[in-house]
Amino acid sequence: MEGGLKLKKGNNGSIALSIRNTGNIPRTFRYVISHFETELDCDITPEEAISLIILGKNIDGIILESNSSMETPVLVKFYIPKTFTDCAIRYKIEILDNEEEYKTVLFDLTII
Repeated sequence: MEGGLKLKKGNNGSIALSIRNTGNIPRTFRYVISHFETELDCDITPEEAISLIILGKNIDGIILESNSSMETPVLVKFYIPKTFTDCAIRYKIEILDNEEEYKTVLFDLTII
């Protein structure tokens, strides 16, 4: 795991996501967030896990010059309904460069 967020039921929160082009040529990136895994005692579907992301599930067309990064990070926002179960969810953030994998990051959301 490379990062995490802990949220109480009925609250919202966010993470900042930024991409850096470490190559020598301009590139066009996109990212996609998907459900990776859930705690064994957490009885939710992958669709329910993704539905907690209310903004920033994916973005296309992030153009970066060589050796540069995004000027402003993207906020990925979560909302946890009051009735949601206590749970730990691991998400996968795939960063793609012209549809080829550039980097993959795992991120944990803990609901208390």
